[in-house]
Amino acid sequence: MDFLFWLFVAAIIAIILFRPIVVINQSQVGLLIRLGKYSGKLGPGVHIVMPIIEYVMVVDLRESLIDVKPQEVITKDNVNVVVDAVVYYQIIDPEKAVFGVTDVILAISQLAQTTLRARIGELELDQLLSARETLNARMRETLDVETDKWGVKITKVEVKRIDPPPRIQEAMAQQMTAEREKRAKITLAEADRQDAILRAEGYKQSNILKAEGDARSNVLRAEAEAKAYVLKMEAEAKGIELKANAEAQAKIILGESEARVLKMIREELGKSGAKELLLYTYYNNLPKLAQGGKSIVVPYESAQQISSLILASEYLKQDKE
Repeated sequence: MDFLFWLFVAAIIAIILFRPIVVINQSQVGLLIRLGKYSGKLGPGVHIVMPIIEYVMVVDLRESLIDVKPQEVITKDNVNVVVDAVVYYQIIDPEKAVFGVTDVILAISQLAQTTLRARIGELELDQLLSARETLNARMRETLDVETDKWGVKITKVEVKRIDPPPRIQEAMAQQMTAEREKRAKITLAEADRQDAILRAEGYKQSNILKAEGDARSNVLRAEAEAKAYVLKMEAEAKGIELKANAEAQAKIILGESEARVLKMIREELGKSGAKELLLYTYYNNLPKLAQGGKSIVVPYESAQQISSLILASEYLKQDKE
């Protein structure tokens, strides 16, 4: 009984010390080493290995990052700047990453520092500050080519900080202040220009509308005067026409009346037409003869006939009324 107990304890101690059971997680791969020689890959899951004879190196296949330490670099125009960066990488060939280089992470970090120093040395300070994206892309391409033999793919490189010397920073701050003031003045001048243009355009449109209104008013006034003149002319023409018609009608009535008077005289006197006409003419000219203030002598023979003519004339006046 004691032997079994001590055997169980020995087995537990052996498991703890030699770890014959290995668990490979998802997104990892295990490299099995048997007696110092690479034997194969182990996928995710639980694996039993032979203690002392075999051991497993676990490699993470997920994308990881390396923080490149800050370093002082000289630009093309001899300005000292302090820069640092971040390198994102992913192991795509575990065998090369483990057996192709002693320490792949240290190798990538050192290569990133030297590449960053070389690329910044090719640029002037203004280019470095304005073309950071270009610098990131060129560094990624260079590192990706260099680390391909290690089974590593460089996915991204980001330059985090570029610090010029304090005097350069002060000059840059002054330049930025002057640039902002310049842009503010340009913006203000442009605003004044736009305001002047809008005012002039509004004044122009106002004058155009006023001129159009005046022209329209003149046209309407002229049309009204023309219509009034036409109506006046039509009224005058109508009045002349009515007057002419009235005069014509009066003449017709007068002629008819004179004819009736002659007829009445003829019926009254019962004599020849020539004598009747003579009496009628004589009657009509009596007022003109009396204008001289002289006495008029009428023959006795004609007195009765003139009396009859006067009665006919009175009758004619009553008939007109």
